[in-house]
Amino acid sequence: MSAILEQLHHDHRNMVRLLDLLDEHTHAIAAGTEDNFRLVAEIIKYFNHYPTSSHHPYEDKIFNWACGERPELAEAVEDLRAEHVSQAKLGEEVATSLQGVLSGHLVPRQKIVDTLSAFSAVQRGHINKEEGHLLKETEELLREKQLDEIPIARHEVIDPVFGAEIDDEYSDLIDALQR
Repeated sequence: MSAILEQLHHDHRNMVRLLDLLDEHTHAIAAGTEDNFRLVAEIIKYFNHYPTSSHHPYEDKIFNWACGERPELAEAVEDLRAEHVSQAKLGEEVATSLQGVLSGHLVPRQKIVDTLSAFSAVQRGHINKEEGHLLKETEELLREKQLDEIPIARHEVIDPVFGAEIDDEYSDLIDALQR
């Protein structure tokens, strides 16, 4: 498999791991058995940072190439790009809400639970669309073209949680993932 596509699959697996952790903590918040909002805020921060700064721009390059080869993919690619924009907006809204909680503002528990659940559902749906359609189409296109790699420049992936250098701003998240 193309190293570029493998990186995207790897990113998606990591994001699903974080969404699983988010869901676990959301259920605990809903049940009133836990309220580690700092950890939850770190998960949201990751989604607001890494996909926007690194993952999505890389996808854009890959999908641009795929659309050049198969113009019928353009509509699906545009839909995903629109989702990237709405995901970023939702992520900022969730981060603002969590910052209020961390600052001591009273926010109804159910509102937080609903917001986190919606965020997770949107992220999972998006990943499933990419994995279920566009990445498969791109892999097939590579096979048809008899290419080992997508003919675009690779970029260095700087993942602050799963990369070679871990960002200290995610210390609670790193601890939770290592447990």
